[in-house]
Amino acid sequence: MFMVIATSLCALAVLLLCLHYGKQSQANINRYHLICELRSVTQHLREHRHLVHTHLSYGGVAHSHISDLESNISESLQDLVHRSFINDRPMFRLLTKQVHTLMQQWPTMTPSKSQMSHGRAIRASLYLIDEIVLTWLIETEQVEESDTYSRQWSYVIDSLEALTQFRMLLDDSSQKLSTTGQNELLLVKAQYLLQKIKRLNRVSPLTTATLTLAQTDLSEIISAQKKINQLPPRQLYQLTNEISLAIFKVYDQILVELCEKLYHLEPCIEAQA
Repeated sequence: MFMVIATSLCALAVLLLCLHYGKQSQANINRYHLICELRSVTQHLREHRHLVHTHLSYGGVAHSHISDLESNISESLQDLVHRSFINDRPMFRLLTKQVHTLMQQWPTMTPSKSQMSHGRAIRASLYLIDEIVLTWLIETEQVEESDTYSRQWSYVIDSLEALTQFRMLLDDSSQKLSTTGQNELLLVKAQYLLQKIKRLNRVSPLTTATLTLAQTDLSEIISAQKKINQLPPRQLYQLTNEISLAIFKVYDQILVELCEKLYHLEPCIEAQA
């Protein structure tokens, strides 16, 4: 009788343990897919920013192209809200509202306002990824990994903020400043951006050739003592695209490394221009 009871209790304990780890495994699967989907939304927002900037600055972009992209973004956001954890759902709804407002209002924006609004939406999606990753690291008691990730994350987000500031000044400063004042401010913002990129390149073991090349190109413009505001606008904007791509390549490598350690899966997305 005792053996039967002991066996039953042991079987129950194993069942409960399996259920516990099964729930953990399902939660990790959900986290992984949420990270992938959010990263995809971030990429689509970057594509949207580029198309809108081109349209507002130079024209020639078909509205149907932008509308198709917006439909994809809306579908992804709706799916994210549906699949998100209950405690996180309000944050996903806020992101959805922010992005929908952006998609409604961008036709009335200046290029600078568009850069700022897109930058905010992109960073909001990145902050959600950060929230998911940190929760995952804490629950798995990865203290050292959490510290490393937090440091790398701060370098990435600081670089993106500096890039947005530089882009905004590129777009609208000529309408508000004298030629001399404009060039001085552009140089200050370019130097600030270069400082952030150098820090990301120096301290992150996940630097890429793309980031090094972007750093070199920006350094050459600054050190040549050229008047930045006299350079072709499209050349400067293409440089900012290359810098953005480089930063996101580093960020994607950070996510890939973490996911491989936490869930042993292949990369869910690759950064694009």
